[in-house]
Amino acid sequence: MTRSTWALVLVAVTAGAAAATWTVWSYEPQRRQSAPSFSENDLRRMWVRGELHQLMIEAGNWTKSEPEAMAPDYWRAHTLERLGRSDAARAAWGELLELTGRYLPDRAFPQLWYYRGCALGGLGRFDEAGEAMDRHIRFILGGEDAGGNRGALTEYNLACDHAVAGRTDAAIEALQRAVEAGWPNFPANLAWTDLDPDLDPIRDDPRYAKIRAAMGGPESPPLPSAEPSASGMDHADDHDQRP
Repeated sequence: MTRSTWALVLVAVTAGAAAATWTVWSYEPQRRQSAPSFSENDLRRMWVRGELHQLMIEAGNWTKSEPEAMAPDYWRAHTLERLGRSDAARAAWGELLELTGRYLPDRAFPQLWYYRGCALGGLGRFDEAGEAMDRHIRFILGGEDAGGNRGALTEYNLACDHAVAGRTDAAIEALQRAVEAGWPNFPANLAWTDLDPDLDPIRDDPRYAKIRAAMGGPESPPLPSAEPSASGMDHADDHDQRP
């Protein structure tokens, strides 16, 4: 995911990832009418630590009337995918797409295009996802020339955008440039590369494995994934109490 300050908050993935539980399926959060006090970075920390149960609870506590709800919807969709809830994940991506549409065209801020691209990619609408990500990429690059000398974070973000849009070759090339620009110099970056859901579409490509090996350092353990118990299937969406 596109980020600017997260590198400092990402720490080693803890053993709590293996201990995650799925009681979320019957959890009914307190309904809130304003944004909770936690930030997008807090949601990202939950993902990195494997606290998918808590992430689902907190993401469901945001009201749909908030522009900031794009980030919780993004993480909620990815969490549902991780748990094997493909139908619920598609519904979540659809909600995120609808939310981004509320602010077009008058309030088309950069992150809106990013989240819209993610939603479209999650729905398999890759041509449209590419168009949205192209708009976000223009914001990322600013006035830089397409072949210019860009920093590691910029190249990494480009890799994420291209991967979400189904552009595997472009994503691999951008990730390679990020490595050459110094992306692996910080351990937190290695952990995030292993766990960033935006890169999931390219992880099975042999070129990705080669790039990751060149980064060095231990690979982070995968996040837990589990189907909810049969008794909880009917409560899969109880956590989402937003209007």
